[in-house]
Amino acid sequence: KYNEEIGDETEIWITDIVDNNLTLFLPSEINVNYDGKITSFYSPRSPIFSLDGNFIYFEAGHWATSSALHAANITTKEIQFVSPSNGFWIVPQGEYAGNLIVRKHKYFSAGGSYDAYWLINSKGEEINPVGADEQSVETFINTGLVNAKVQLQLGLMYYEGKDSPEALTKAFEWFQKAALQFEKSALLGDVESQFELGRLYWLGRGVAKDSIRAFEWFEKAANQGHGEAQYHLFMMYHDGDGVPKNLAKESEFLHKAAASGMSQAQYLLGLAYSMGNRGGVNKDKTRAYAWLNLAAVQGDKNAREQRDDFEKQITKQELTEAQQLSSYQFTGILANPPSFDFEVTGTDNTYITEA
Repeated sequence: KYNEEIGDETEIWITDIVDNNLTLFLPSEINVNYDGKITSFYSPRSPIFSLDGNFIYFEAGHWATSSALHAANITTKEIQFVSPSNGFWIVPQGEYAGNLIVRKHKYFSAGGSYDAYWLINSKGEEINPVGADEQSVETFINTGLVNAKVQLQLGLMYYEGKDSPEALTKAFEWFQKAALQFEKSALLGDVESQFELGRLYWLGRGVAKDSIRAFEWFEKAANQGHGEAQYHLFMMYHDGDGVPKNLAKESEFLHKAAASGMSQAQYLLGLAYSMGNRGGVNKDKTRAYAWLNLAAVQGDKNAREQRDDFEKQITKQELTEAQQLSSYQFTGILANPPSFDFEVTGTDNTYITEA
């Protein structure tokens, strides 16, 4: 019931749908055995029946930054503390049906805090992070897919504190979970998952390091226009990592990554055009300045220094043309890589001449 005097729900009542009789189920103050001692909780609210109808889950005020989630047995009225919670859902279907999703306020070991949604069981034991927003909750309830980026972030958090064996073990546990979830989504065509899975294979986090599989997933994401994936393909073709070196492909994907807006790719492409005979392109002052300028306006300090230095080496006419090209509406024009003629010798050596 809602108490207008204090502006809060203070009691939980049960009504019989046959005769409409009301029965007080929980009063405004409840006492719960919490960590071995009896603790008082106030204003039970947001009651929801468990899927089997044997319990009522509800929240009650307790900590300054979080409420407390409890489960009350319908028959015995015994109350058990479940988890800190700032909002909760019951999973209605699928593999985790009957478990709960709670919003938790947590603290980083190095200081600071964050909020995230976690999948827990009826005892409050964490199963998986779900995500950082309610959209992640909705996605999980509808599809059963966990937000793998949160798992990846947790892995990175532990990895950065790898001064202890326990932290490193925890990091790779979360990397493995992230890899499994990314693979599920990647197989469904999710471009971001394809890229993240490729990166896990490329770095060997949560999975065995495998440049060939990394290339395969980067390529799938790149074909859907993912700029970072295109940049990784550029690097792999450049280094011969997981794929034979190929100057034409290297140039193609560097251009694509730059066109997608990646400042690092724009900077490297600007350097290639400024020097010539690098990255499969001839020297072109106009394009060099244009790409360096695009990177510079995104805050790339190196690109800004190179652009300003390069500006002293070109004519006013070339500068005007370059500034016109560097406007974002002409990025599509800039992105067209030069065409190549190929002369193949043997099986491993490819000689490429710009047409």
